[in-house]
Amino acid sequence: MRLAVNGRFYAAPLTGVQRFAIEVTRRLAWLAEPELFLPAGVEPPAELVGRVRVRRGRLRGHAWEQLELPRALARARPDVELHLAGTAPLASTGHVVAIHDLLPLSNPEWFGRRFRLWRTAVLRRTAPRAAAVLTVSDWAAEEVRRRLGVAPARLFVVTQGLAPFDRPAPADAVARVRERYALPERFLLAVGAGDPRKNLGFLEAVRDAWPEAGGEPPPLVLVGEPAARVHPPGARRLAPVAQRSSSGAGPTPPAAPTHVPGGSGGAQFLGRVPDDELHALYTAASALCFPSLAEGFGRPPLEALACGTPAVAADYAAAADVLGRWLPVLPLDPALWARTLAELVVPGPARDAAVARGRGLARRFDWDAAAAQVLSACQAAARRGGRR
Repeated sequence: MRLAVNGRFYAAPLTGVQRFAIEVTRRLAWLAEPELFLPAGVEPPAELVGRVRVRRGRLRGHAWEQLELPRALARARPDVELHLAGTAPLASTGHVVAIHDLLPLSNPEWFGRRFRLWRTAVLRRTAPRAAAVLTVSDWAAEEVRRRLGVAPARLFVVTQGLAPFDRPAPADAVARVRERYALPERFLLAVGAGDPRKNLGFLEAVRDAWPEAGGEPPPLVLVGEPAARVHPPGARRLAPVAQRSSSGAGPTPPAAPTHVPGGSGGAQFLGRVPDDELHALYTAASALCFPSLAEGFGRPPLEALACGTPAVAADYAAAADVLGRWLPVLPLDPALWARTLAELVVPGPARDAAVARGRGLARRFDWDAAAAQVLSACQAAARRGGRR
């Protein structure tokens, strides 16, 4: 089987989608020796040089993917073309595409208008015409089936890995990141600042509800930065979803916006950080907080747990399926979160049990297995006829 990989993801900022694409492609290079198609100005990782054939374009971005890539694929005539980062040429048919979620369709208010309209058009056009659609949870697969009309026989739920966050960071790396950012001994970590669905403003309400017996709440350390093209300022100022309180007395009113104002609430903003620093932050944190409103999968809580740090996540639609075995999945009740975190951030049975669950977690989530599943889906697509 001759496999072509759309490598545009190498030019994008690193998120969970790009990490999936990078790690899977790294392993496909050894399993299938694919051809790698790249836009102008993008070089393959050094580890792939000499391992895969590279075809470089002259254009960049959308122009390359929509105008130049289809012509290059037509000349190369692969059995299957693989698009691992959620987008594909509108002209493609019989391809394999990975779709992690459909949030621009289900929650358009979280996205800028131009991004939302373009992404919606690409999803509605390319998913129904695909020979196989890859996704990362049963919930996401059901969304693709229901919203885009993709038949279950063409849907493949594939696993993920946790590397490079599959074990605690070395002690010297943790010491360096503590010194660089002047981090306190105890702190709560959250990732995804600037993305409204991450709902980080909820954590201000959690700190306000911190139980007296727990002393002062640890400060927040926030990682991430806004992607203005995807999440313009207006989309970031949304109230968190109200949910029923743990006492059953009624819905908890949204006490804080989903954005966290700079410098307020004891929050320290680090912006976007490289992987080695994020690894050390995961390891150094007292707990990871993940109050997200929606995810196709939700990697950060598992990454933190694999680094030996307890995590708490919101009960978004896919959370129980993906995370429920490993960590507390809670409704957005600030008092409940505060009580749970107060137990996890100090030495004791609750923290010990959480850390124990993290041991061996990486063995359950493996990039080699993910790449093998992707290759299997591509082989199934080739048997259906691949490119038509």
